[in-house]
Amino acid sequence: MWGGGITLLSLALGAGLIYKALQMDVRLEQLFPFVVGSFFLALGAVYAYWTWGCNSLSYMVDRNALFSFPVYRELNIAQMVAALRRILDETKDWREPAATPPPVVAS
Repeated sequence: MWGGGITLLSLALGAGLIYKALQMDVRLEQLFPFVVGSFFLALGAVYAYWTWGCNSLSYMVDRNALFSFPVYRELNIAQMVAALRRILDETKDWREPAATPPPVVAS
């Protein structure tokens, strides 16, 4: 609800400033409402995307864990931990440094 209001306010302010700039005489002072109005229109687009993202987010709560529906669907915490361990074990094998020979001490 708040996101929609902020989005509408930002878009209305941006459109109003662009409209005001279009009604002004062509001078340097006309640039300021164009720049600020464009900023508010872009900000309104960002707020609209953010609001849509927050409103479309859904979670499934069960006895084991809290999961994001679009990403994890049917995974449980044990499956996620097992997958992460398997990934980490695979990457650890090729990252281990080769055995270094003992340093040579000059006597």
